[in-house]
Amino acid sequence: MKKNLVLVETLHTGSGLEIIKAAIAQQVHIHFLTAEIDWLEKNVPDELKRLISIISVDWNTTTVKDEFIKLCKSDEQFILYTQRDGYIEAVSRVAEEFGLPFTSAKAVHIARNKHLARDLFQNTEIASPKYMQAETLDEFFSVVPLMTFPFVVKPAGGSGSKDVVIVSDSSDIPFAESLLLASTGDRFLIEEFKVGPLVSVETFSCGGEHHILGVTNRLMSQQPYFVELGYAFPCRYQEKIKKQLEVATRFILEKLNYRFGFCHIEFVLAEDAPYLIEINPRLGGLQLGKVMSLSFGVNIYDILIKALFDESTFPTSLIAKQAAAGYVVYAPKPGIIKEIKGIETSSQYPYVYEIYPGIRVGDYAKPTTDMMGYVAQVIATGVMAEQALVHAHSAATAIMIEVESS
Repeated sequence: MKKNLVLVETLHTGSGLEIIKAAIAQQVHIHFLTAEIDWLEKNVPDELKRLISIISVDWNTTTVKDEFIKLCKSDEQFILYTQRDGYIEAVSRVAEEFGLPFTSAKAVHIARNKHLARDLFQNTEIASPKYMQAETLDEFFSVVPLMTFPFVVKPAGGSGSKDVVIVSDSSDIPFAESLLLASTGDRFLIEEFKVGPLVSVETFSCGGEHHILGVTNRLMSQQPYFVELGYAFPCRYQEKIKKQLEVATRFILEKLNYRFGFCHIEFVLAEDAPYLIEINPRLGGLQLGKVMSLSFGVNIYDILIKALFDESTFPTSLIAKQAAAGYVVYAPKPGIIKEIKGIETSSQYPYVYEIYPGIRVGDYAKPTTDMMGYVAQVIATGVMAEQALVHAHSAATAIMIEVESS
């Protein structure tokens, strides 16, 4: 029976292309639904475009369900998937209705809405920052006197650190107010700031089992923003912390009734315990999938494709053979990218695996307040996670970006 994968949009960080490559390698035909034809034409290699069916859609006039029904044939197998945050809930509902492998719509909805996740795990064994909610500026100003500085303000449904800031003292409140006014979110969390490194636990669920793949560390930008500069996998911690993370992760997945696919759960390692920050019902962003694949020596996108068509195929064990890391290069200031130099030099550094482009010459570089507008990602390997991250950072220093003056 012919196998078909209906892929709804893709991430601009390159992981969507890796899913396409893995599917093609397994003789799975891709039907790519996208409203971003311009991006696709610019970023997807011609050799890949020739091997897939590209379907231009207008999400204002159609739905994931309608497009999926149009494609389905009774004598072929059709599976539905997305990595894109804005479409995960819609895909989960359609997958549930048609009995397709995906995690439950309820689990996805809770994970995608931070206030619901906070409510679900309140008064459980999972440590979480204290928080309050606000839907209007009046509510925000009524909550502020009840908080202790510093605290974090974030959209309840956001991702990629977009519009997430720390309020260190009262002088930062007007700045937070301006972000709230500019945001399209309808609800915000105002939560205590837990001091400690940010890590994420990467998992894959299928066949009634939760597989913990490892822990990723983070190198973050200067506050008040939370911009990701680097990440490395697998990060090793003392046995006590490792056990705490494993127990908390399994409890979270069970409580959510998480049934299928990757999950990316972020914790702050505070002095007393790991604190749950957020749950992402997908593989982690940027090039984490490639970094994990380099570490295991196994393409995790191949694992995903196989599991989508047969949930019993997950490997019995995945053992990290090395560490790998990514370092993210951003423009030095906002403006039109005039020139990018040093990519070839960067690629010649020892231990560098690949350099993934982001925005290009002629594109507009937005202010670096989140991880959405990077110029390049340098992927490198090492014996340990910290070493791999140093290798990636060293190579990234060769990349120079010139921005046109406004």
